[in-house]
Amino acid sequence: MCRGCDDANPRRCPSSMGEARAARDRASYNAKKAATATPAKPASKPRSRAGVKGGLGAAAAADVTAQTQIAPLPEGTPTVDEISAAIDRVQVLYGNPDDHPAEFAALVEEYGSKDLAIVHVGDLVAKRAEAIAGTSADEIEWLGEDQEALLKAQALAAKEKYGITELENRRAEIEAGMFRKETTPEEFKAAQAQISEVVGKVREFYATEEYAAIQEAQKLRENDLLGETGEKSRALAEAYQTVLRDLRPMGGELTFSADTNNEARAVFADGVQYFPSDWVDASSRLAPMEARLIAGRAHYTPNSIKGKTKTKIADHTIVHADADQDMTVWNNDNTLYRRVMDEPDGRVMWVHTTFETAPEVNGTVKKPRGKEWEEFKDRRGRQNWRREHTKTVEQDVIGGPEILANPDGGNLTKGTYSRAAIHELSHRMQHAVPAVARMEKAFLERRTTHADGRRHKQVNVSGGRPAEMGWADSFVEKCMGRDYGAANFTELLATGSESLFSGSYGGLIGRGRYQRDDEMRGFILGLFATGGRPKSAV
Repeated sequence: MCRGCDDANPRRCPSSMGEARAARDRASYNAKKAATATPAKPASKPRSRAGVKGGLGAAAAADVTAQTQIAPLPEGTPTVDEISAAIDRVQVLYGNPDDHPAEFAALVEEYGSKDLAIVHVGDLVAKRAEAIAGTSADEIEWLGEDQEALLKAQALAAKEKYGITELENRRAEIEAGMFRKETTPEEFKAAQAQISEVVGKVREFYATEEYAAIQEAQKLRENDLLGETGEKSRALAEAYQTVLRDLRPMGGELTFSADTNNEARAVFADGVQYFPSDWVDASSRLAPMEARLIAGRAHYTPNSIKGKTKTKIADHTIVHADADQDMTVWNNDNTLYRRVMDEPDGRVMWVHTTFETAPEVNGTVKKPRGKEWEEFKDRRGRQNWRREHTKTVEQDVIGGPEILANPDGGNLTKGTYSRAAIHELSHRMQHAVPAVARMEKAFLERRTTHADGRRHKQVNVSGGRPAEMGWADSFVEKCMGRDYGAANFTELLATGSESLFSGSYGGLIGRGRYQRDDEMRGFILGLFATGGRPKSAV
């Protein structure tokens, strides 16, 4: 059964398009492919990363001082100069519309919204990357469909080889007979013994290396990274980086707190090479991060919680009173009302403070031991001492930024921390480059708003507890539409970057069980190409 598809970017599925139509499409594609030369993969100069695991290889961390030298590309491939011109044109969209009203309005009219102008630039990047990689999203998607059919055939052949289909049919026959009304206890017991025998033989198959290989292949099928599909996906992921490096400097050095060990430093230093140098420089101007590698859930937070502490605070109470009510009439030695502000509704806000006073001993008052005692003249006209009542509360001990990564279970970067590092570093970049985060908010709002201006209904996009709310829209996964409220975060850049560079969520091109989202792919590549440049980083 096929997953639901975005109407604007439908996933091609054999069960819905028909064999004849599929054959015509494949023939058309093969004819187009035959008409163009297959370009060579780009050469890259690797940065030395001894002992670092993760990433797609040297291409992601290359030191590039000149435009990458590549073989001639097919006619119609966007040039670096053409993409650069498009980048320069959309820079005004990251600023205040009033600064360049004519240019801003012209772009919005041309593309429909400011975020769709960024998508246009990303589409140019994607088109050039596909030409460099010698493949396309269409080809990789079709290869995946062939791989799915092959996996099903292999699984069926293995079951036939070990007689599993016959055993499963035998078990069904036994179970159908043992629950009849006329079945005696002896017959029921005999049937149970037969089922145990069948189950034992099936379990023997489950313990074979052949079955383990089928299971591993089916797991990889989730993201469709087997054989030629995986090779071409890796080539395309590296080509994205090749194009981006030709458009702007990429990578740099992160700043870490003293608590970060060398292994975590290496993982995140590797992951940051996927990001524009302007973003990395902006990150370095923030407080240093404490980086750690964990087995649990990864995250980035600007303010980590280092523990709890108990603190005494003044026991104040806020009181809202009518404008003509004078609360000072209640003031005495132990109570003080102070007028704070007039409120919009015409009422007045007061702060009520209570005090403890020094005890009277033999008709005299002395300053008690302890801190925070203040001298005052009491109602009897005597010099007295008092201090505010306090209460003990438990408060978080706030630390600096914290970034955590966990291992990848089944993508291009399987067995490494690269996927999580890319994801969480994206949140760091949102923190460092607010202009990028604001553009993400614009994309999210447009994608989750009806034509009449109403926002889509929010749902639990995580599926867990506590609920993480957001908008499902037609995103590849619901979690991509998570709502962080007023905070300058979304999941778009984070899930999008890990999709493009580590292969998560079908790479946004419809691999495996995932639907295709060309618009989001274009938007993420467009952000990497256009966002956070020196004049638009504020």
